[in-house]
Amino acid sequence: GPSARSALRSLEEDGLIIRQRGIGTRVKVSVARMRMNLDRVVGFWNLIEDAGHEPSIAYTHLRRTPADDEVAMRLGIASGTEMLVIDRLFLADGEPAITVSEMVDASRLNQPVTSPEDVPLAIFDFFPTYLGERIEHTIVEIRPEICDEETSDLLQLDVGSPLLQLVESHYGAGEEPLMISEIRVVDRFVRFNIVRRRRDL
Repeated sequence: GPSARSALRSLEEDGLIIRQRGIGTRVKVSVARMRMNLDRVVGFWNLIEDAGHEPSIAYTHLRRTPADDEVAMRLGIASGTEMLVIDRLFLADGEPAITVSEMVDASRLNQPVTSPEDVPLAIFDFFPTYLGERIEHTIVEIRPEICDEETSDLLQLDVGSPLLQLVESHYGAGEEPLMISEIRVVDRFVRFNIVRRRRDL
């Protein structure tokens, strides 16, 4: 029908499929090998699964800590504001793959988060329950980083190894982000790709 044709046209314009008259439609080989597009908002469990590995969570830790200057600036709050921080280590095939620290202004929570069991598998499911909003979009900043001793212990990498750190700002309907995520990724398990679409001016 018209909606299917429209969806196929959109995928073709994004460079994800090839449509040839008389031959049919196929996924581009280069795209099929990709691990994840950064324009997708997806939880880390699904991200690891989509990359062909068995996901699990080694731990979920909760802590309260004052916001430092950078986090405060990103969230539009005062430095020193009490934050709830959710630290998690995701495994791929039983090996450390992704560390995540999710940071939210504790005063914005509409009910207490007292136990790791309170934290849903996908952090995007956290927002409707504890913040009364859903995530509308996420902005990702990519930072190169050198593995320090703490990260080396967590991710079982050599000190000095290159790492990618992602800093994600999650937005609801308003102008200020609701949560900041600091993420470190082992690239042999998960690699990110960006499909850049050409738009004629």
